[in-house]
Amino acid sequence: MKPFFYLSIIFLLSACYNPAKQLEKGNYSNAYSASLQSLKKKKDRNVQKVLIESLQAILDEKNSTKNELLETDDIKDVEKAIKINQSLQEKVTDAQAYTDGSFDEDLSYLMIEEDELKEFIADTYFDFGVESLDEAILKEDKAVAEDAYHYFEKAIKYGKQNDSIDSLSTFSYEYAQRVYVIDVNTSFLFSYSFEVENACDDLEREAGHFEQIYVDDHPDEGVLVDCEIELNFRDLDIDAQTRNSTQDFKKTIVTGSQTIELPDGTTKVEDITEEVTGSVSTREIIKVATWDVRMNVSKLTQNCRMYDRTFSRELISESIEHQLSGDRQAIPDSYKNARFDRIMEDDDMVDELLEDIIDEISSHF
Repeated sequence: MKPFFYLSIIFLLSACYNPAKQLEKGNYSNAYSASLQSLKKKKDRNVQKVLIESLQAILDEKNSTKNELLETDDIKDVEKAIKINQSLQEKVTDAQAYTDGSFDEDLSYLMIEEDELKEFIADTYFDFGVESLDEAILKEDKAVAEDAYHYFEKAIKYGKQNDSIDSLSTFSYEYAQRVYVIDVNTSFLFSYSFEVENACDDLEREAGHFEQIYVDDHPDEGVLVDCEIELNFRDLDIDAQTRNSTQDFKKTIVTGSQTIELPDGTTKVEDITEEVTGSVSTREIIKVATWDVRMNVSKLTQNCRMYDRTFSRELISESIEHQLSGDRQAIPDSYKNARFDRIMEDDDMVDELLEDIIDEISSHF
């Protein structure tokens, strides 16, 4: 059976990599790849014919799809059409050495078309950017200015070049900046105020692309502030509870064996058993740390999208310690092999809670 199995596999593989068979099945991409790889190893007129026919089929199929995309009014479809164009150029270029110039005109047309499409997309995105920036200034809407910036960057990506596009992109980026001033209030906090203020400084460093965040500071004069935010840190509550318990265990164990003579004169071997006892004293410590932070927001412009909220975080640290006494054979393995985890220190709990709180606050900007 094995030789037949291996022969079957070889036959299937040869069919998969046979360019002519792939072309016959209509698998044009496979036929193209297989014939191109074969020609790189050895020239063959029949394989070359398969390469030309499969490439022509690919061009017909992909050009049809591309043209359908170009008939829509959606700029995204035009971008998809460019990707198809570039993919076809790559295939034609890779096959040029084996097609005797059969696709030189196709390649020339694709290159010209790519340039025209890029120019069209660049001009379209530039116009979108100008319209959005005008709207942003008229409505004083920084979100629309952000859209304008992305449109100008798209136009630059597709090759738009004029005297104004760089300055328009820079202006729209700067106009789109949302400015937040954060006041950290630790008056309710009896300890860890330094750690809180230091952690809140991370909000400045983690500001997003279109955000300027000032913590316990103010921007230069003339900078329009969108939001004034007060973060009120309540006092950290850490509560630890200890529970003690004891469990007793009994177990019958075999300590040896003895031979007993039965009344009929025969003998048998019996186990000698003994009942042993052991105890487990368990000390369980559960420490719970909770922290509430109230965020009060003053909206100074319509571009302030924040609102009042309270952030609450809880962290639990648990430690279970077992003390064994008596005969250990009587005690279950789950107690003997139990892992001991130390209870978290207060400072470590503060650090972890602060990190979670700051991450949560940051996600709302």
